[in-house]
Amino acid sequence: MAGVVTRRQAETSTSLISPVPRKRTRFKSPSSTNAHSYKMQLFHITFEFGPSELNLFKLISEELYYVWKETYETVKEVQEPIEGLFLITEDGENVKDLCLKLFKFSPETTDVQICEKVGITRNAVVICHLGKSFWKEEIPLDALQSLIKDVEKSMLFFLVESEVDIERKIKLVKRESFSFASHVLDANSEKSIIYEKCYAGLEKDLADCICALKMKTNTRQLSGFLRQIEKLQERLLTRKSRDSSNLTKECIRNIKDAKKHGVVGYRLCGKTLLIFERQQPLNDQSRRSITSHFQGDVKFLQLKRAFTPQCAIRCGGEIINKRIEKRGSLGMFGQITNSMNQDDSFSSIIAIASGHLYNEGDLAEVQQHGEDKSIGLCIWPNGDTLGNGRLHDISVIKIYKSVLPLLSKTVEELNENVYVYGQPLSTLADRLVFKFGAATAKTKGYVKKVSDFEVFDGDVMVISPRIGFEKFSNKGDSGSVVLTRIENRLYAVGIVFGGDLDLSIAECLSAKKETIAASLKNALNRFTRSTKRSITFDKI
Repeated sequence: MAGVVTRRQAETSTSLISPVPRKRTRFKSPSSTNAHSYKMQLFHITFEFGPSELNLFKLISEELYYVWKETYETVKEVQEPIEGLFLITEDGENVKDLCLKLFKFSPETTDVQICEKVGITRNAVVICHLGKSFWKEEIPLDALQSLIKDVEKSMLFFLVESEVDIERKIKLVKRESFSFASHVLDANSEKSIIYEKCYAGLEKDLADCICALKMKTNTRQLSGFLRQIEKLQERLLTRKSRDSSNLTKECIRNIKDAKKHGVVGYRLCGKTLLIFERQQPLNDQSRRSITSHFQGDVKFLQLKRAFTPQCAIRCGGEIINKRIEKRGSLGMFGQITNSMNQDDSFSSIIAIASGHLYNEGDLAEVQQHGEDKSIGLCIWPNGDTLGNGRLHDISVIKIYKSVLPLLSKTVEELNENVYVYGQPLSTLADRLVFKFGAATAKTKGYVKKVSDFEVFDGDVMVISPRIGFEKFSNKGDSGSVVLTRIENRLYAVGIVFGGDLDLSIAECLSAKKETIAASLKNALNRFTRSTKRSITFDKI
């Protein structure tokens, strides 16, 4: 029987580099000696950017594996936590094309390697996608029985290409005690039942690790790891719970009413409510209306003091605004339509950067051969002269014709079309994202779901760094475009604004590593409404 893919081949040149490399697990498929020489392949499938239903599954399984690896000598009797699922196919099936068909995503790795021993972990989901020869019972079934002998019935699924004669296929599965009749599915149907079983397996992995750690000598280090896993377990168990605010309706209503007086958002940290203001402090009446409906401490902070914009003063970067002595990252190039500017020195090409870096009329410069060179002029937004007024917008910079040959419009490892994400930011919860910035280059992170937090009417997202990265962004990364993959397309979802929540509150210490990014789609919509012009983006 043909060989199978290793569990996680982060070391291979054909896969993305993972910050949490897994050890190689090797498999061997049992032999089949029928007249048709029917052969099967067994693949371990992981998705870096997979179905949205598996966002949280990937995040938790990745962090659980990290803790399991760190405590391996203590919990070595616990099976390695599984990320992804197993896929059994006919020999010769193109697994990449099959994953695109079944899940609308390519697997994280496509490298095939002949392996030597069977080993499907107990809590893993296994999917069988087999052809007509199998369903016609032209092969001995013991080959499959041997391959899946350690798989729980509740974790095994059969995907068939047609509803025709599906009853006979169900009977075969039941007769051979492979799985449940409800687990024989049309390959084109939605896969929610499969994804739910992925979470069920992950829940068992968490419970196994917690049980193993609790049975060992209680040291400070092990207690810390145990608490990490327990937090992951708590996060998983609240996955389906409805969002509910710990703030009273009256308190939220008064916060929103205070928008006209300069409030732009809020965040609840434990028993402390933070109110984010623009430049001018709230009047006393507005403050009293908020504090009177909250049982705890209320702190009023100017937004620019609460979040440190990710641009640095004279400390390097890719794009420069000398007027306010700030440097940030050039996000992306595109083309502007319906341009009213008749100046022949400008092209129709634009660049975008963070909205707090440039205002209308500012020159944009880059450093070339040790000298600062002007590349264009900001045409939007028309904020205040200190660059503080449009924190959640983009700066649109029109590029001089003379510098077009000097511009590098694409990131070397991508060079592909980018689409602007148009759905609400809430649909990206727990999703893996990445960015390229002037200060920290390529980093990866997860869109963080934060309760009782809103800035600019939900116009921003919070991103926490993926394990292996100290931060998602740092000073000098303002303007970096936040990207993700959805159904094999590259989407721009946001633009980096700031990070490092400047608070000495114990309940908010985790915010120190967070990045704040504004919705790119909403910023583009504001630009179009204001200027009656639109932007189409180049490849990135």
